[in-house]
Amino acid sequence: MLSFGGRSPRRVAHLARHLTASALVPPPPPPFRKVLVANRGEIALRVFRAAHELGCASAAVFTPADAGALHCTEAGEAHALDGNGDGGGATGLGYLDGAAVLRCAAAAGADAVHPGYGFLSEDAAFAEAVLAAGLAWVGPPPAALRLFGDKVAARAHARAHGVPVAAGSTAPVADASSALAAAAAAGCGWPLLLKAAHGGGGRGIRLVADAAAMEGAFASASREAAAAFGSGELFVEECLVGSLALSRTSTYSRLTPLIVSPLTSLRVVSARATTWRCSCWRTAMAPWCTCTSGSARCSGATRRCSRSRRRRGSAQRCASG
Repeated sequence: MLSFGGRSPRRVAHLARHLTASALVPPPPPPFRKVLVANRGEIALRVFRAAHELGCASAAVFTPADAGALHCTEAGEAHALDGNGDGGGATGLGYLDGAAVLRCAAAAGADAVHPGYGFLSEDAAFAEAVLAAGLAWVGPPPAALRLFGDKVAARAHARAHGVPVAAGSTAPVADASSALAAAAAAGCGWPLLLKAAHGGGGRGIRLVADAAAMEGAFASASREAAAAFGSGELFVEECLVGSLALSRTSTYSRLTPLIVSPLTSLRVVSARATTWRCSCWRTAMAPWCTCTSGSARCSGATRRCSRSRRRRGSAQRCASG
């Protein structure tokens, strides 16, 4: 019998029919025609890559200091932020000008805005402005941004839905003495955390080792939070020593890799399914391998059928598609 790389002609014919049928299925239409990415650097490049895989055109924005940056050359087109911005500064303020970003979106003819993360990604007012302009907002709805932008309200919302949260104050604390009282009422031990109620990214957080350090930590954290977020409100939370943090970055799965929006794990930007194929005859082309026995399945850790089948003296193994 003729052999094609260890496969029988019948197996080769089966694969040929499958590949022909797959080629005849048209790809799904792209969700957007053109996406403007209101960010820079590696963040913007990741969104461009996902947009390209979905068949969407992309547009970049840049400040004068970023005119020659990689994200400008990798996008389909690039538009200068013409607001007050930061002039010739290094990066920052130009990407925080929501009105300038919307003008760039109109000039590019974009029908969606992706904020990446950082800058305007958690600005509920900007998300509402994007929707009011008739564009799609790639991210959480403004109501969710507004709710979770207030950490005290977000904690209360989580508790109301039965989600366990660390012990802490149920309202912002006004000064060091009220912070100590709130910590005692919540049963927080030492050390504890003072955290900005309207912020993130590690800004406006202080670790307080004991009551004597509360006064200085409160003043420092409140001052930093007011400068970074426009609000010096703080709340008290138990410090979980030795804990691990869960990040909102892109998520990948071995069997079904997903490119998730860096902004939130709730919205999938692109999905690519990986097919496991078994060299056993008449294998189902599925995200897992089902052999002719109907009971053996592939193990993702070993890439080997859980029930070893032998044909021509060699164990049948699985290989990624």
